[in-house]
Amino acid sequence: MNIKEIIKQYCENKEQEKALKNEISEQGKSIKTYMADHEDKPIEVDGYTVSIQERKTEDVNPEQMLNAVLNWWGAKAMGSVQCPFVKYVPAIDMEALESAIYNEQVDKDLLLEIDKCRTVKVTRALVYKAKKEEN
Repeated sequence: MNIKEIIKQYCENKEQEKALKNEISEQGKSIKTYMADHEDKPIEVDGYTVSIQERKTEDVNPEQMLNAVLNWWGAKAMGSVQCPFVKYVPAIDMEALESAIYNEQVDKDLLLEIDKCRTVKVTRALVYKAKKEEN
């Protein structure tokens, strides 16, 4: 198979994949709606079984948790001592740094060091476009 045949087959397959994903998504929604209306009972058809499983996940709002812990720590009159279960990680305030650079509050030596910290990432993506059909 030459490269033109491979490219043609790839593009055709991608179009089919997109259509199938949309169709599967719509079918899944229909099945879930039907099952919700029928007490989530498993359904068997020609050797296939569909059922609903509940999956619970937990998530934490880190900012809210940090505030709760720090408020509790301060209420215990230990505010002058650093809380042992909160990490204090130094971080660059990019807005403040950009402002300092813009207002020429940073010398050239630091600018040269900062420039060494930058990286440029280039990614390559395969993009395809279908030919427009002429009427």
